[in-house]
Amino acid sequence: AWLTVNSTADGSADFLTPAQMERWLAEQKATPTHALMDEEGLLGRAFGARTALHFFILDPRGQLLYAGGIDNIPSHKVEDIPRATNYLRQGLAEALAGKPLSVPASRPYGCAITYR
Repeated sequence: AWLTVNSTADGSADFLTPAQMERWLAEQKATPTHALMDEEGLLGRAFGARTALHFFILDPRGQLLYAGGIDNIPSHKVEDIPRATNYLRQGLAEALAGKPLSVPASRPYGCAITYR
């Protein structure tokens, strides 16, 4: 399952209501299994999420397998994508094959999460 979590506090300039979050996900052509609102930051803090693009891979038992950025190039430029190593895609493939992740952690990048 793919869970998208919005851990930005209500009142922050970056906060999205559930309806705004739904529209934003549609604009991004994102299709998460569920989108979760975490205004109190409980889930974000529990995982140590620091940026809006902080990704986590968990196994079926809930064990953390990966934490970090989506790839090795901290950029939002579309032209950087072809030369980037997608850690999320690589980690999911390794996990589904029953292999240990070759990169279990990396530096996340993106806008900082504003917790209450």
